[in-house]
Amino acid sequence: HAVARGVHVRAGLEDAPFGETRNNAALIAEAVKRVEAAGGRVVGAADVRADLAARVG
Repeated sequence: HAVARGVHVRAGLEDAPFGETRNNAALIAEAVKRVEAAGGRVVGAADVRADLAARVG
């Protein structure tokens, strides 16, 4: 739902619940799959920062 509304989504071990058994690569792969399935586009941190700066700008 967040992706469909244009919200930025982040993923990885730092965002996983305590006790998560998947490694970071598996978590990111799942997130990429879900974002793309929802019609979103995966970008890196530099792209997100640039987009946020442009919005505040």
